[in-house]
Amino acid sequence: MSKAQLKKHLNTLEKPQIIEMVMELYDARKEARDYLDYYDL
Repeated sequence: MSKAQLKKHLNTLEKPQIIEMVMELYDARKEARDYLDYYDL
């Protein structure tokens, strides 16, 4: 998926859906966890 496609898809989601997606990504990938931890989110 390109960045443009991802942005288009994210714009169709409701906030709770985006939160769930980020939480799943956090659990699924150490790199994502490290990235989010680095930015103190």
